[in-house]
Amino acid sequence: AAACLHWLVVHAMRPPAEALWREAKLDGSGERQAPPADGPPVFLDLPRLLEESKVDARWDVKAALLGGDVADARRLVDSALGGAFLSEHSELLFEMLLQEFVEMVRAAHEAWVPPGKPGELGIADA
Repeated sequence: AAACLHWLVVHAMRPPAEALWREAKLDGSGERQAPPADGPPVFLDLPRLLEESKVDARWDVKAALLGGDVADARRLVDSALGGAFLSEHSELLFEMLLQEFVEMVRAAHEAWVPPGKPGELGIADA
């Protein structure tokens, strides 16, 4: 269960992580017992882990990127991690700028190609 929780937190999936945390009784609601040497902990402070890993902010950034709003994603990153974060992580900044360019090309293509006629050039009805 701990490995699944870790995966859910890494992928910013708060509701499923919280549900698994409660169901696996890693919230401390189960009987206190010593875990096996290689087993999961009896208690995991998931709320602290979610807060420290900024799950909600990462989910919002992911949603903005998947929605094609790269400018909003950059704003969210700046507000959650500070304005210097992207400048210190140039690879991530480059990927976001590249995605922003792709979204601009996609929007221009949709404006020039009429719906239902892919590949034909023309001005779409506004």
